Amino acid sequence: MSNKDSAPPTATLTATLPTQVIISTALHFSILLLLFLLLFVSSSSPKVRVRVSKMTMMESLISLVNRIQRACTILGNHGGADGALPTLWEALPSVAVVGGQSSGKSSVLESIVGRDFLPRGSGIVTRRPLVLQLHKTEQGQTEYAEFLHMPKRKFTDFSLVRKEIQDETDRMTGRSKQISPIPIHLSICSPNVVNLTLIDLPGLTKVAVEGQPENIAKDIENMVRSYVEKPSCFILAISSANQDIATSDAIKLAREVDRKYQPHNFC
Repeated sequence: MSNKDSAPPTATLTATLPTQVIISTALHFSILLLLFLLLFVSSSSPKVRVRVSKMTMMESLISLVNRIQRACTILGNHGGADGALPTLWEALPSVAVVGGQSSGKSSVLESIVGRDFLPRGSGIVTRRPLVLQLHKTEQGQTEYAEFLHMPKRKFTDFSLVRKEIQDETDRMTGRSKQISPIPIHLSICSPNVVNLTLIDLPGLTKVAVEGQPENIAKDIENMVRSYVEKPSCFILAISSANQDIATSDAIKLAREVDRKYQPHNFC
């Protein structure tokens, strides 16, 4: 039985962008948000509580979660490990982007950001989880990107962001087709985004091709499951618009880990 089999009824969302997208989550996420908000408000003075708007509290909450996620990675807590004890990542709300290889995950993420910055190619392109943290800035400010492993450098040329993602992946996995559970943290600050954190995961596959290890399909599935089976995880399941939704590996996986979800289509 998966972690979500005994969960309360779930809320789901589907889209065609032109890819088909399904978001699935359990009520645990709302409970976590409520607890964080209560902690935030209770720590403020009465005058501050009066002045602080709901939007400001939510932005502070998102910022807090982002900082905790970055701290977890620095301390070696990657969220995808198979440890016997629950990790701090287990309790953090997250949105995991799941899809088959060449399903359109990159196109969806770049549409959300409004920038071309992700590596492209055939076969397995995403070989490490990419924790993408979007920060909304004031209008007129310059857009820039920043990596956790390069905190003092701000990228304004997003083609260099793509190159750094590739280079950092190769530094961990070599130029082989191996995958690694250690995430890359990328923050994008722009007036054209909303405050949001997404986790881009390696694309699901059925067979090993192009020199990939024989066990690559199972390794990727295990990595994806280590994220999406957490009760606090939204599942953003993406499949190509020309694919039968009934045969989508991403949607099949979402249904397996969250069987009470109720999808709704949107365009």
